[in-house]
Amino acid sequence: MAEKERIKQLQKRAEKIVKENFNTGKQEMNADEVARLLEELSVHQIELEMQNDELQRSQQALEYEKNKYLDVYENAPVPYITITATGNIVHQNRKALSIFSNGRGQMDYISIFPFIDSGSKTPFRKLMGHVFTGGGSSSSTIVLIAADGSKIESKLHFSVYYDNDLQQDLCRLTITDIAEEKQAYDKQLKESEEKYRSVVTAMNEGVIMRNRHGEILTWNKAAERILGISGEEIRRADSRKPGGRSVREDGTDFPDDEHPAFITLRTGKAQHQVIMGIEKAPGNVRWISVNSEPIFIDGSDLPEAVVTSFSDITQQKNTERELRQLNATKDKLFSIIAHDLKSPFNAQLGLLELMMDEQADYTTEQRHRFMNMIYDSAKQSFALLDNLLLWSRSQTGKIPYSPVDVNISEAIDSSIEMYKATLEIKRIKLRRVYNCPNDLVVSADQDMLDTVLRNLISNAIKFSYEDGEIVIYVSEIENGHITVAVQDHGIGIASENIGRLFHPDHNLSTNGTKNEKGTGLGLIICREFVERNGGKIWVESEEGKGSTFHFTLKNVNNTRRCERECLQETNRLLAQFKANPDLLDHTHHALVPKFRVAYKLFSDETISAFAGDLQKLAHQYDVAQFKNLSNILIESLKEDDVNQINICFSEFDKLVEEIEQLRLME
Repeated sequence: MAEKERIKQLQKRAEKIVKENFNTGKQEMNADEVARLLEELSVHQIELEMQNDELQRSQQALEYEKNKYLDVYENAPVPYITITATGNIVHQNRKALSIFSNGRGQMDYISIFPFIDSGSKTPFRKLMGHVFTGGGSSSSTIVLIAADGSKIESKLHFSVYYDNDLQQDLCRLTITDIAEEKQAYDKQLKESEEKYRSVVTAMNEGVIMRNRHGEILTWNKAAERILGISGEEIRRADSRKPGGRSVREDGTDFPDDEHPAFITLRTGKAQHQVIMGIEKAPGNVRWISVNSEPIFIDGSDLPEAVVTSFSDITQQKNTERELRQLNATKDKLFSIIAHDLKSPFNAQLGLLELMMDEQADYTTEQRHRFMNMIYDSAKQSFALLDNLLLWSRSQTGKIPYSPVDVNISEAIDSSIEMYKATLEIKRIKLRRVYNCPNDLVVSADQDMLDTVLRNLISNAIKFSYEDGEIVIYVSEIENGHITVAVQDHGIGIASENIGRLFHPDHNLSTNGTKNEKGTGLGLIICREFVERNGGKIWVESEEGKGSTFHFTLKNVNNTRRCERECLQETNRLLAQFKANPDLLDHTHHALVPKFRVAYKLFSDETISAFAGDLQKLAHQYDVAQFKNLSNILIESLKEDDVNQINICFSEFDKLVEEIEQLRLME
């Protein structure tokens, strides 16, 4: 600007001089003025030439920098592509050409979009519209398609600028291949996932993950073990009941919408220590304590998934039930001791005090009568204590089962012999009626059979009137069984009490015809012992006319003799336990509680459930001994071979003791 102003001033001065000379009529200019003007023009000319030289040097430097920039741009190791707001390609560097050209140094398309994967086109358009509208720059991960069709995971940097030549906004795309970065991230993610899986796999608690629809996504090995099913069964199972029917602690159905996982999915709130039973078969319930935690993504209000963890508390529940039963047994024992034992001892003490009174003048006959009364009271106390001992032992599973061949006639005679004196006192006649050979042999535990016979004969005597009659019938029936029936013609049993006789929940005790006391335990013990020997017991009675108690036993002559060993090579099995702690843990926590229930209840349902769990454990851990034991139990159930089942249970009971020892050594 200053140079232009100076030129204008020189021009005005020259015009002024010429105009003044013209007005004054002068034909020649003043020499001094001309000299000054020429000097100024010369100086100005020199300055212009210098400025021109400077401008040329600046242009050369600018061209050099431009060429250098273009060289860097063209030969950069990173692909650059310049596009318009519509996505048309304006320029690209050599690296971009090497990736996206057709091999002839050209691109097949003038638009960028054919080089973008279909899954990335929508986010690319949105981002491109954003940067062209708002200006500036931005970045995003986009999948591009190379000329050879391969896909390139890329990070695109968008940079918008104004191009003076084209007079429009352009966007330069800087393309960074993040394949290696993604591989490193995937590797890290995989390692993290493997660590997570190793932790979850090693957990003793079962873990199941469900999506927001409640569908099962994944689980760990502990879940299979606790639920007692395979991974394939979990995959195919109802997501609400993966292990079977869900029940509450009171035995009612556990509603689907109250499952902890589905409450969490519905409300987004965690659930803790919810007790739930999984019933695979009637009477076969596995108890679990369930927790559920929600998984939220991107701050959503409701969870995208839920993780359910659960632990097996079956043994704890069984222990609680056994403790309740033991407490009930203890209370009953204390009640009997407090009332029923006290009476005979008081009577004995009273009679002994009378006999010890030196001032009393009793006749020999009176003293003899006192002695008989003390004797009867002592026998009653002994019988009561004997029944109490047997009952308490049966409640705690301490009575072993040892079946032998027993001559039923000899067993009956032996029991009758114990009550000869009592029969004579009440002048009761006892007959035996054998509707079978006298040498008939049954398979039974000798002590249990004797206890049953003594209790039934004792009850018949107690409830018979003086000068009455008792008849014992022995008959063969079909299916290889015999029936023993003890009949009296005494006071009988009221119809409303018949159903309460054999149940421990009902302490039914009635005084005899001579006011003999009882505990109500005898018939309960009879039922347990008869059923342990594979028989049944029932009663037919009419009040005022008498009662007949029946029970069945197995006839050895018509029964297959049990000669099979249930658990073979137990030393090898114990070695397998030592080598596989998971097998030992599973057997102790899942199988042993089922065995204890089956051994105590001795019902078809509980035995079948135990055999089924044996099969699954045998298959899961390849335990041949468990498979063999399960097959024998299932076969014995079909043949109603209680003797074989008892022997198998006795052998497994010994194995349980070995298992406990192994766990103590851990």
